[in-house]
Amino acid sequence: DIPNALPSGCWRVAGLSRENNPVVLVQTKLWNPQDYTIQEYIRYIAWWQETAIRQHADNVHQSIVIFDMDGWTLGQAYYMNYISELVNTAQNQYPETVRYIFYVNAHWLFQTSWNVISAWLDENTVKKIRFLAPDEQAQVLLEHIPEEVLPAVYGGKAELPPCPN
Repeated sequence: DIPNALPSGCWRVAGLSRENNPVVLVQTKLWNPQDYTIQEYIRYIAWWQETAIRQHADNVHQSIVIFDMDGWTLGQAYYMNYISELVNTAQNQYPETVRYIFYVNAHWLFQTSWNVISAWLDENTVKKIRFLAPDEQAQVLLEHIPEEVLPAVYGGKAELPPCPN
């Protein structure tokens, strides 16, 4: 039961990548952890992991995740225990289900939080992460994601998908 987290629209599945991986968009400006308990957040993470798994094509078991850090605030940094649960759930309950993680719009404020978050990540996960500068964002994302799937805000031609989807 995730009545408060799901309607936020923070997480969305955009479609499939060039290699048939589900493309998951996470917009932190829509993340409002103060609106729900950590237990609901853990259920929310699991729900999205399962949603992405259902989107997988045959023999494709990994997703591409785009974390859009535009709108990250100091108030969200207060909820690092929620982020710790995201990392824990993803790495321990759904190991190796990530193909790539791209961070976009990651300004200096998030970099401070990243120093803490990165210590929680295992080495295999860290190898899959890339922070994209604004001038390379569209080019790199379009190498992996068709323009008809990638939302225009990230350099593609698609609209943001509805949520939940």
